[in-house]
Amino acid sequence: MNNNSVQAADILISFVVPVYNDVPYLANCLNSLLAVRDRKEIILINDGSTDNSLAIMQEYQAKHPEIIRIINQPNQGVSVARNNGIEAACGEWIFFVDGDDEIAFNEASSFLKDAAAADLVKGFLVGSNQFGQVIGLGSEYMKAKLAEYHLNKGAYQKTVSRLVNASGYFKDLVQSIFTPEFTTYFYRRRFLNQHHLRFPVGYTLGEDSIFVVECYLASADTQLLEINRILYHYIIRSNSAVSHFTAASLKAVLNTSDYLAQRAARIADEPRQMLVMAVALTIMEHAFEYYFQRLSPEEREKARHICTQEHLSALKLWQRETQRTVPSLQRSIDELSAFLAQN
Repeated sequence: MNNNSVQAADILISFVVPVYNDVPYLANCLNSLLAVRDRKEIILINDGSTDNSLAIMQEYQAKHPEIIRIINQPNQGVSVARNNGIEAACGEWIFFVDGDDEIAFNEASSFLKDAAAADLVKGFLVGSNQFGQVIGLGSEYMKAKLAEYHLNKGAYQKTVSRLVNASGYFKDLVQSIFTPEFTTYFYRRRFLNQHHLRFPVGYTLGEDSIFVVECYLASADTQLLEINRILYHYIIRSNSAVSHFTAASLKAVLNTSDYLAQRAARIADEPRQMLVMAVALTIMEHAFEYYFQRLSPEEREKARHICTQEHLSALKLWQRETQRTVPSLQRSIDELSAFLAQN
């Protein structure tokens, strides 16, 4: 670290930012981080960018050498990048930011001072498109939940922050609707290292879901402080990873669902096993509602070796067990059934 850097013991927040070809958005991201008034470090992991991203990072580092560090790596994906950021971090808390998004707070010490007993601190996010329009993400059910949140956010703002057992919070989260929102958490660095929590390598869509689930499973004693603050501004781009409706994207999301289903099978405690299985099925539902239904005819042909009768049976079971009547889930079941009948 630069000799002028803030001493490691003094750093409250380590911002970990993977960067890959983010030139149009990176300055806004970095400006939002630099506006935070707390003692901080910004760790930028250049994941083999081929555009001018590195030059922008170096320009900002030259102006703020006491705050910004750059790690260069060959292109290996966001999981490796974030894991390298965790290894390099010195702060008491770690907060993950993508290089094309922005944070929505300018100080955190006011609520982190109440987190002495917490391993995780959870806030909320707001999503918008590149034109600033607030949007819902994912399936119709997820959009409805986000709309409900925005409608009632005044009530959240009046809610006192609460310290809860993370296992109970996870149960409530799954029973409502599980969305990872991993960028709405502060993670105590000691907690991540104590339980060897890292992002799974080899999963390109949904790796954040796996990471969040593992954080909740790490210990029965994990404590979470829920705060009534919007922490993150997620901006969905027309060229972002979640905008690519291809057979490969469908397979990537289903791989995450399969991983969590296998993870559930290894859990001896039945209630926890059922929670993780519910997350796996939620992600499967998302895969077919959000990706499969948007595939072009050409991409659907490529998906013939990906979609199986087991997926169809799982969706039907999920619909029956949850008594879900949302049209998009039924449409996924109908379309997948017709698609498999063509084989």
